[in-house]
Amino acid sequence: MKVVRLLLSVCAGAWAFACRAADVLVPRMVTDSVAVVMAYGAEHTRIVCRMSKLRKGESYDYVARVRCFNLFGLALFPRIVGDLTPWSRYRALRQGRSSR
Repeated sequence: MKVVRLLLSVCAGAWAFACRAADVLVPRMVTDSVAVVMAYGAEHTRIVCRMSKLRKGESYDYVARVRCFNLFGLALFPRIVGDLTPWSRYRALRQGRSSR
C-alpha cells in the first residue's frame, strides 16, 4: 500500500511539473479578470493585479477582462476586452453569487 501511495505522489508531482512547464513553454492567448484604477485624472486606466491575487478588504475603481499573449510565463501586449465594471457592481454581483 505504501508503494502505491509513493507511486501516486511521484506521478502527481510529475504531472504538476509537466503542467507548469507547458504553462511556461507554450505560447498562447490568455484572458483574465484584473483590478483597474483610474490614473492621471481619469484619462488613463492602470492594471493593478489579477483578481485572484487580491487580499480580503482591498478595493479598486473598476474590474476588467484583459486578454494578453503569454510567452515564457510573461503577459505581453495586454488589451482590455469589453467594458469596465465598477467595483461596487462587481462586489454586489460576487456577494449575490456567494449567498446562493
